[in-house]
Amino acid sequence: MRRLLLASCLMVGCLIAGSLAPAQAQAGWLADAWQSTKQGAAYCTEKVKDFTAAQGARISQATNRARAWVRGKAADCTPEDRRRNYGLQLAAPLDDSKRLVVLVHGLDSGPELWSDLSELLVREGHQVAAFDFPNDQPIAESGALLASQIQPLREARPQLRVDLLTHSMGGLVARSFVESPAYAGGIDRLILLAPPNQGSKYARWNCFSEIAEHYSLWRNDPNWHWTWPFVDGVGEAGRDLQPGSVFLSELNARPRSAGVRYTIIAGNRNCGWRYCAASLQFVAGYIPDWRIEADDELRDGLTNLAARLRERPSATDGLVRVSNVELAGVDDFVIVPADHATIVRACDGCPPAAWETIKDRLSDY
Repeated sequence: MRRLLLASCLMVGCLIAGSLAPAQAQAGWLADAWQSTKQGAAYCTEKVKDFTAAQGARISQATNRARAWVRGKAADCTPEDRRRNYGLQLAAPLDDSKRLVVLVHGLDSGPELWSDLSELLVREGHQVAAFDFPNDQPIAESGALLASQIQPLREARPQLRVDLLTHSMGGLVARSFVESPAYAGGIDRLILLAPPNQGSKYARWNCFSEIAEHYSLWRNDPNWHWTWPFVDGVGEAGRDLQPGSVFLSELNARPRSAGVRYTIIAGNRNCGWRYCAASLQFVAGYIPDWRIEADDELRDGLTNLAARLRERPSATDGLVRVSNVELAGVDDFVIVPADHATIVRACDGCPPAAWETIKDRLSDY
């Protein structure tokens, strides 16, 4: 209270002194005071920034050590047969006369994502391999794992043509490999479906997709173990996917890989509208049972509204903005009417929306 009273008295004194001084003196005094205040504020701001940066670095280092400790302890507690086979999964012996398309899934996903496109690729005469990895670990570690799988294959089969087809975060995993200074060549085409090259703000909520992924594994995989969510990673991938993250800044500062032909395919339909349309269509299907007046008109109205929602263009595919998909140095950029899921999965009896573009690029020898 005493300090507050003293500060108030000083302020009143300054105001009285200022009011008694000549106008010219007042102006000079006020200008000097304002300049001193700005300098003091700038000094304090810089000190706060320095302190925050120093503490942020310490917190980041401590967090990384804690994450590594948790993953290590979880791995020690996990039964040997619990893990999916991380790495390349080949469906059949390789034929050097055919090109090999390596499929790389995204965050909180797995090889099952590619069931629709795999079938289409095989029909076109391509060989298919799925690359599985701990999808919640640091993206750079996943890129290093991909390199450790591809490079020995290329050394053993130098005549084999290899392409990478990726979805979402899988595109960053692939780029981390082919744009690494240690990359020794061997990849012909890199086709990126909905890659968050500039990040995705929804990555901060990836804990919910992690829960959904492991709930599904718990229900369907008899080998599921409670440590799996921790061995897969402890949120590092979600951190790397944040717009402006250290990982993205470093990755995007690298040049595009010489000799690799890039194609980016983005979707401009919001998956939220598809879910709304499905809900409206579900309700419309029950209207004839309600036996209300004008039920045909109401059903038709809901059906038409659902159709309009499905075709409604958007600046995002629901998870990644179209502008965040773009990448400097890549001119082969295609936008298709799809959301983050239907760009890679069949929907309503139609093939994945990216299929025609994929087929065209892979047919170009």
